[in-house]
Amino acid sequence: MAAHGRYSQEMDHIEKPHEGRVESVDAFRGFTMFMLIAQGFGLRRLGDYPFWGVLARQFDHPWSGIHYWDIIEPSFMFIVGVVIPFAITRRLARGESRGQVLRHVITRSIILFLLGNATYCTGAGHLVWAPWSVLNLIAVSYLISYLLMDTSVKVQAAVCAVLIIGTDIAYRGYGMAVGADPFVIDHNLGSYVDLLLIGRLYENGDGWVFLDCVPSTAFTLCGVMAGTLLKSDRTPAEKMKILLTAGLPLIVLGYALSPIDPMIKRICTASYMVAACGYCIVIMAFFYWLVDVKGQGRWLKFMTIVGMNSIFIYMTMQIAGGFIDKTVAAFTMDILRPLAVAGLIIHDNVVIFVQWYLCYWLYRNKIFFRI
Repeated sequence: MAAHGRYSQEMDHIEKPHEGRVESVDAFRGFTMFMLIAQGFGLRRLGDYPFWGVLARQFDHPWSGIHYWDIIEPSFMFIVGVVIPFAITRRLARGESRGQVLRHVITRSIILFLLGNATYCTGAGHLVWAPWSVLNLIAVSYLISYLLMDTSVKVQAAVCAVLIIGTDIAYRGYGMAVGADPFVIDHNLGSYVDLLLIGRLYENGDGWVFLDCVPSTAFTLCGVMAGTLLKSDRTPAEKMKILLTAGLPLIVLGYALSPIDPMIKRICTASYMVAACGYCIVIMAFFYWLVDVKGQGRWLKFMTIVGMNSIFIYMTMQIAGGFIDKTVAAFTMDILRPLAVAGLIIHDNVVIFVQWYLCYWLYRNKIFFRI
C-alpha cells in the first residue's frame, strides 16, 4: 500500500473529467464509503423509541430480514467489481502485459486478505486467524471476478447463479444431514466450516461466517457486468434501461423467495443475495442517471473525497475507531451529557466529521493510499 504526493488518476477524474469517464462510479464509491463511516449518524441510539425505532433499525443487521445497513457491504463489494474493467483497461493501455496485470491482481488480493485479518489482530493484541472482514471477502471475490472479466455476460450471470444457489443448497443439505434447521445462527454449514478452518466462531455469537466469500462473490461479479456496460459505447438511455431491467426484477424475486428462503445477510442466503444484488444495480443506475446523465454530481464531492481514500478510512475505522471516539468524547461529552441521547447523537456526528476531515486533509495534501 503506497501513499504518494502527486495528483492521482482519481484526483484528475474529479477535477478534470475526461471523455469516457463515468463519474458516477466515483460518486457511488464515495457515497458508500461515507455512509460506512457515518454508521447511521448516531440514529442507532434511538432503537428503543417507538417513533424513531423503525428508522434506527435501518442501521443495524438483524438476523433475518433486510434493512438499509444490509446493503452497505454489498455496495462496497459491487463497486469494486464496477471499477475492475476501467482499471484493467488503463493498465493495458499503459503497456502492461496480461501477465503483469494478473500478478498485480493476485498481489492485491493477498494484501487485501492480510489487511482484513490484521483488523482482528490489532483488536486481539496478538496474531490471530480471523478472516471475517469484508476485506477478506473482497480479496476472494476480486480475484475470481478478474479471472471471469473477459467471459460473456451469460457466463458471468450463470456463475453468479451457481454461487448463490449452490451455497443455499449446501446449507440445506447440511441441515438435513444433522437433522436441524439449516439457517439457525451459529448452528449451520457456515459455522461448521469456521470450526474446521478457523477453530472457532465469530465473536459475540453474531453469526458471521467466512463461507460468505463464496456467494458474496456474486456482488463483485455483478459489479463487473455493470462496469462493462457503463464502459461500453451504448447510449445513456440503453445503459439505464439495462441496469433497471436487471436490478428491479432481482429485488422483486428476492422478496418473493423470502417466504421459503429467509433473508439472512450474515450467511448470504439466496433470497438475500438476489435482492441485494438488485439493490446494488438499481443504486448504480440512480447514480449514473444523477451524475453522468443529469450532471448533478458536484454536490457529492464531499463524499467522493472519502471514496478516494477508501482503504485508508476503512482501516482507520477498524483499527483506530475506538481511539478517535474516545478522544473526541474527551472534548464533547462534558458539554453534551446533559442532553442525554441527543447529546450522544451529536457526539457521534462530531466523530463522523473528524473521520471525514482526515480524508479531506489527505485530499488537500494530494495523498492517496492505494494498493
